[in-house]
Amino acid sequence: MARKFMIDYESGPYGAYFSREEFFILVHYAMRLNPILGEKFYFAGETEYIYRHEKNIPMEGLEYDESNTPYWNTVALSEVIKFIIDQLIPSLESETVDDMILILGGGKIYKRKLIRALHLSKDLA
Repeated sequence: MARKFMIDYESGPYGAYFSREEFFILVHYAMRLNPILGEKFYFAGETEYIYRHEKNIPMEGLEYDESNTPYWNTVALSEVIKFIIDQLIPSLESETVDDMILILGGGKIYKRKLIRALHLSKDLA
């Protein structure tokens, strides 16, 4: 199942889509880069999935509205966005092609696709 990082602003909702494989590659990379923020990055992408399948497991940064629908509070989400912009994108961009082939298994084109999707989130944030 694809993951969408969705951020709602007054001007409208924006986000970037990742395939399940791309998402877990990014999570793996993010966890290596910063384990604490990598975990928050994972939860930001998996919140609905975990809620739907595990039924109300509390997670840091996750809150519930009156109808018991999960959502990320703005402080926790802003930490994830800042991590994407300040650490994840620059780190991916600085990797050599050989490093990315080893880490991601897809080479330069795959790396560009991931960075382009992350930049979409960054540009709209």
